Amino acid sequence: MQLVGMLRLLALVLFVLAPPAYGAENPATGPVAGLRCPETGAIQGPFGATETTARAIFSAIRESAGFGRHRKEERIIVTDRGDHWSVYSVLRVRGADGRYTDLQGGGLGMEINKCTGAVSRVAGIR
Repeated sequence: MQLVGMLRLLALVLFVLAPPAYGAENPATGPVAGLRCPETGAIQGPFGATETTARAIFSAIRESAGFGRHRKEERIIVTDRGDHWSVYSVLRVRGADGRYTDLQGGGLGMEINKCTGAVSRVAGIR
């Protein structure tokens, strides 16, 4: 039952944030540089082409997988890896010297395919 809810939420996020289905064209930013999505005979991607979409997918999965909502001392890091996004969270802590440090480990991480919006390599520690 939880999986069905998570998939519905993910579908809604993809529907709302994905660019229209005309090849690798995003009207908000123009063509997605260097991204050529394969034709599938169905609705054409990209469905995860922007950093904003990757963050939304990450947040939807994070909440439905039991990791809770984003906390203010946490940062979501999104890295462009060509055909996919690497998305993970780090804990931001202030040291004795007053400077902030990002602590990795724990939290949640995943890869998000830019063309399909598919999520892979999900790992996390609660």
